[in-house]
Amino acid sequence: MEEAENRLSPIARTRKTQLLSTKDVAVLGAIARGASTPDGSFILDDVKANLSEKTSEATILAEFKRIADLDGLLEQTKGAAGTVYRFTDEALPFFIWMSVARSHVSDGGSQLRVA
Repeated sequence: MEEAENRLSPIARTRKTQLLSTKDVAVLGAIARGASTPDGSFILDDVKANLSEKTSEATILAEFKRIADLDGLLEQTKGAAGTVYRFTDEALPFFIWMSVARSHVSDGGSQLRVA
């Protein structure tokens, strides 16, 4: 976990507590998984593919907004397939994944903790 955190940019490091304070760990994890593309770009459908059909689009979009509101962590551009998202720090998806994994081991995945 320390190695994943050390890879973060200074901006991401200062916002890690806020980033991990999500109400929906599964959605944040799915966003990180969706961002695991060669160039880091992903769309809403990439995230939906990693969640159950019970998760509403509004829930995913709310999490995108929450992350975007952290200033400097998530870029959004318009593309042919809709809004294209990309973390500004390429180390963030890995850091999120490591945090999600640690939470599953420590408490069943309901809360993300910051070291």
